[in-house]
Amino acid sequence: MQMKVGTVELDTDPAQAFTDFQIALQRIESLPPAEQGSLSAVRIRAMVVRKEALALKELGEYSRALPLFEEALQIHRRLEAADPNDARALADLATVLENEAASFEDAANPVLEGRPGDRRRNLISAQRTLEQAALIQ
Repeated sequence: MQMKVGTVELDTDPAQAFTDFQIALQRIESLPPAEQGSLSAVRIRAMVVRKEALALKELGEYSRALPLFEEALQIHRRLEAADPNDARALADLATVLENEAASFEDAANPVLEGRPGDRRRNLISAQRTLEQAALIQ
């Protein structure tokens, strides 16, 4: 439920959403190990990590968001590899890639990010990430 609260807050108060996502993650990590390893808990954990990254993206903290997008991506790739025919796993994987690409695009925007030297690198990363997402769909 804490993830849902954070999701509602994401558009209007990304800092509070980030806090709510951290609480959600702590609650997942407090589950017994057997429950933490269940498919649903692993999937929810990946979703929360992705949403943490989205909150950081909205706050303009792209360098902090990237490792979280990558963590969520790795989890979703493992889930997809376990069942390549699971449409939900494929959709989750594409969502993370699209969110990560949007973060690269925002980081490349000179109005949003003050480092013009990184602009080209971020645009290339966004393109590569979107190409990966397109292969899934």
